[in-house]
Amino acid sequence: LAETWDGELDPRGYWLSEKLDGVRAFWDGKQFLSRQGNRFHAPAWFTAGLPLEPLDGELWIGRKSFQRTVSIVRRHDEPDLWRAIRFLVFDAPADDGPFETRLKLIDTIMHINRPEFASAHQHVICSGRDQLDREMAHIEQLGGEGLMLRRPGSVYAAGRSSILLKVKRFHDAEARVIGYEPGSGRHKGRMGAIVVEMANGVQFEIGTGFTDSQRDRPPPINATVKFAYQDLTENCVPRFASYRGIRADLPVTDHIPPTQGDIMPTSISKRRFEFVGGSSDKFWEIGVNGSEVEVRFGRNGTSGQTTTKTFPDNAAAERHADKLIREKLGKGYCEVK
Repeated sequence: LAETWDGELDPRGYWLSEKLDGVRAFWDGKQFLSRQGNRFHAPAWFTAGLPLEPLDGELWIGRKSFQRTVSIVRRHDEPDLWRAIRFLVFDAPADDGPFETRLKLIDTIMHINRPEFASAHQHVICSGRDQLDREMAHIEQLGGEGLMLRRPGSVYAAGRSSILLKVKRFHDAEARVIGYEPGSGRHKGRMGAIVVEMANGVQFEIGTGFTDSQRDRPPPINATVKFAYQDLTENCVPRFASYRGIRADLPVTDHIPPTQGDIMPTSISKRRFEFVGGSSDKFWEIGVNGSEVEVRFGRNGTSGQTTTKTFPDNAAAERHADKLIREKLGKGYCEVK
């Protein structure tokens, strides 16, 4: 796991690569495993040509395709969907030599085995901050997530390490508060996230960036808040949104102070499902609001991520919601009150 580049460290001489917006996967010589040790059920034709040596990499479709990638690799059926995915390899954990030696080993494996759905992830030596800035601007223009910097000569390290640094830039934006989600865990009894709407109509939740006092007295309904985000999803929802504050230049009278009853789930009728077992402890919620289906998912105790899909009418939205619920029940989720 990578630390975040502080902007002060000179990147000259570091290995530079694109930060992939995919699903981290460890090939143990027989199967793909997640960071939590769960198996990804890749078809045999997808893994054909992969070596007995362990490989570390990313299951990746393309930029801004994270949700689609997750939905495919978590399935136990429809293996043909895997044809859209590539396994991009960026390390060889079994080799105890420096990173440069491991890169050569990956290239050799790919040249000899020629796996159809796997390849080595491209790395170049960074010449300095100017190149880092140019590459970052180029990746952002393409819709990428960011860059990675790896210390030259470094050995493979499990867990979080400063030899690997992620380089990201965040954008600023504004949205209007339209509701609240209750907190859980240590935030139980107060605000867990604010529900906001941007000028283009996109609605989502912001659950990070708040102090404890701000959760006790959250920004009021109709307040315009500032937030930072990394990039946009395929549905134009800001990713990794973090609260920055209320716009102080708007008249206070334009804001409606929240009441205790406001700190409740939004008006969408929702159903919640949970999957707890082994290393899994996650939730999945779905609600239908007119012709829209809203889905929220993540690990229990977090605000999770939210997606919204619009249909021609309410009947179509209800049918879609029923289909998704059946799929979750089939995967072992249990409905909770």
